[in-house]
Amino acid sequence: MPTVAQTSDLRITLPDVARLANVKRPVVSVWRKRFATGPHPFPRPIDSAGRTEVFDASEIVRWLTDTAHGNNSSAATEVSLFARPAGFDDSYCDAVTSLLGLRASRGAPLATFDAAALVDAADEADPDDELLFREIEALGSDAERMARHVDDLVEAAYGVGPAFEHVLDSHRRSRRDAAPGELASAAASLFSELAIELALTNPSADATAPEFADPSGVCADRLVEIADRLTDVAEPIMRSADRDTAAARLLRRRLLAHGVPRTAMEVDEAGGFEASGPVVHVAQYPSPEATNPAPSDILASIDQIAVQMDDSQRAVVLGPASVLVDGGLDAEAAAARSALLRTGRVRAIVRLPAGLLQSAPRQHLALWVLGPAHERVAIAERWTMLSDLSAFDLSPTVRGDLVGDLAAAMGDRDSLRAHGFTFTRIVLTSRVLARSGSLLDDGASLKHAPERSRADAEASARLDALTADLGGDTVPASIRRFASAKETARVPAATLGELARDRHVRYVAGSRLDEADITADSGFAVIGPDEVRGLRTPGERRVDRLQFAATYPSGRLTEPGDVVFVTANAPTAWVDHEGASVVMAPARVLRINRNDDAGLVPDILATDIARSAPGTPWRTWVARRVATDQRAPVAEAIADLRRTRTELRARLAKLDELEHLIVAGTTAGTLKITEPEGDMHAPED
Repeated sequence: MPTVAQTSDLRITLPDVARLANVKRPVVSVWRKRFATGPHPFPRPIDSAGRTEVFDASEIVRWLTDTAHGNNSSAATEVSLFARPAGFDDSYCDAVTSLLGLRASRGAPLATFDAAALVDAADEADPDDELLFREIEALGSDAERMARHVDDLVEAAYGVGPAFEHVLDSHRRSRRDAAPGELASAAASLFSELAIELALTNPSADATAPEFADPSGVCADRLVEIADRLTDVAEPIMRSADRDTAAARLLRRRLLAHGVPRTAMEVDEAGGFEASGPVVHVAQYPSPEATNPAPSDILASIDQIAVQMDDSQRAVVLGPASVLVDGGLDAEAAAARSALLRTGRVRAIVRLPAGLLQSAPRQHLALWVLGPAHERVAIAERWTMLSDLSAFDLSPTVRGDLVGDLAAAMGDRDSLRAHGFTFTRIVLTSRVLARSGSLLDDGASLKHAPERSRADAEASARLDALTADLGGDTVPASIRRFASAKETARVPAATLGELARDRHVRYVAGSRLDEADITADSGFAVIGPDEVRGLRTPGERRVDRLQFAATYPSGRLTEPGDVVFVTANAPTAWVDHEGASVVMAPARVLRINRNDDAGLVPDILATDIARSAPGTPWRTWVARRVATDQRAPVAEAIADLRRTRTELRARLAKLDELEHLIVAGTTAGTLKITEPEGDMHAPED
C-alpha cells in the first residue's frame, strides 16, 4: 500500500487536490489563501503545466493529514488516483493504460521489473503490437517508475479495471471540451440496456455468452458498459475491428483490463466486413475517430452492417437525428437512407431528446434498431416501429418501457399483437418511405403520464388507520409527523449504475477471507452471504483484529449505513447500522456518499435490492429516492420502527418463554395456580 513518503515523484493540480480531499474546487482556493502562512502553510507550487500550477503530491497529502482538512481520511492511500508522475502530460493516458493492460495480462504486480524486462513482458503479451507494445517501449527508462505508479493505482482503485476507468475519466476531465461521442448517463444506459435486451431475448443466441460486434473498433464506452452490466449474469464476447488507430488500441487495452474476451474483425478499406452468428452490432456516430462525419458516411457505415446481417443478428445504431430521422438531407444521403429502409431490417426508429451528447448539448440524437427483415411478409405489409421522445426525460421507467417496446419489435406480427406498446407505434414501411421530410409522422405526441395509483391516493388514510389500530404506546412519535402531501414531489428513481457513475454511491468489494481465520470469539464481526440472507446472526462469526490487519492489509471495514448485498440466486441486502465489520466475499458493499446522498436512504436501498430481479446485473437495479428535506425524517422513522420492532420481538420471545414455563411446570406438577378467597371465577349461587 502506498505511503506519503513514496509519493515524492507525484505531481498534482488544484482541481485534483479538491477531488482527493473530496471537497468543492473553491474550498482549496480558500485553504490556499487562509493558510498562506503560519505553522502549517499550504504547500507552494513547484512547477506549472502551461497555465496550470502543479504541486508535490506528498506535500499536499502531508498538509491534509497534519491539518485534518478535507473529507477523505484515505487521502494518503488514494493519492495515486489523483496525481501523476512528474514529466508526463499528454502521454500519461497511453502510458498508464498500456501498463495496466500488461498487468492484467500477467495477473501480477509490475514493480519488480526493470525497463528492459517490462519491454520483454510487453512483447510476450502483445507479440503483434496490437494494443500496448509500442506504448511501453516508448517509455524507455521511465518504464520502471511508471510501473510502480501503476501498481499503486491498482491498489488504490481496488483492481485493474477500476484503475483503468479512473485514469480514463481523469484524462477526459483534463480536456476543456467533451470528447466526441461522450454521452450523458441516461443515453449511455439506454444504449446498453437495449443492446443487452436484444442479446438476451434473441432465440438464436446463447444467453450465457452473448456476442457484441463493433465494426468501427472504437465504441469502447459502449462495449465496456455492456460487459459491466452483464457481470454475474453472463460472459459476453466482444468483436471489434482490427484497426491500428489510437482509439482502437485503447479499446483493446480497455477490454483486456476488464478481462473481457475479444475476437478480431477484419474490415476492408471500404468498411466491409463479415460477422457470423447471432451477434448484436453496436455503432455510434460521432465516434472518437470520426468527430464530424458527413451524413452520407454515417449511412454508408450503417449499410455495411445491414448488408451482411442475417435474421439471427441485431443492431443498435445511435447517431444524429438530423441524419437518421429528420428531413433536409441532400439527395445522395436521402437516397441512401431510403435504400436502408427498403432492406426491411430497420425495425424501429426513435427520436431522442436533446442534451444527450456532451459535446453538442442542443443536438437531438436518434436510435435505429435493426433486425430480421421478415422476407416472408409482402413488401406492402412490412412495418417499422416509430417513436418520438423529444419531450421526455430518459428516466429508468421511460427507458424500461422503451426497451420493452423495441425488443418486441424484433418479433413477428403475432408477437406485436401480444405486446402492449407504450412509446412506439406501428407504421407501414411504405408510408415511412413516402415521406419527403421527417420519417416521423405529424400526429399527436405520445403520452406517458400514469395517474397516481389508488394505493398512493389512499396512503394518508391508511397511515392514520394503522396508527390508530396500533395505539399510542406502540407507534413512535416520529411516525405521527407524516401526513398527506399537498403536492406530489417525487424524486425520480435511478439505477445503481447511474448513482455509482455520479458518485452518489460507491461500490466496495468484500474481502476474500480464509475460513480458518474466522475463529475468534472477539474482534471484528464478519458479514458474509449467510449473515445477509439471515441464515446467521451478524456478530456470530468474528475475525481477530490483529490477524485481520496482518493477513489482509488491503481489507476494509464497513461504515455505519453501508448496504451489504449478495447477488447469487436472488438479490438480498442488509444494512450495517453500526459499522466496523468485515464483509466477506462474495458479499459486497454499496456505500452512500454522506456529502451527496442524492436522496438515498440505506434501508430503502436494501429493500429495493431485495426486490430486484434474480440474475440481473447490480448496476441495472433501480433505487427509489426521497426529497432532500425528507431524507433525515424518513431515516429517523425507519430507525424508530426498527427499534420498536426489535423491542416487540424481544417481548414476544419472553411471552413464548413464559408460556413454555407454565405448560411445562403445570404438567410436571411443579407449578400450580393459587387463587385468593372470594375468587371472581367462583360459581354464583
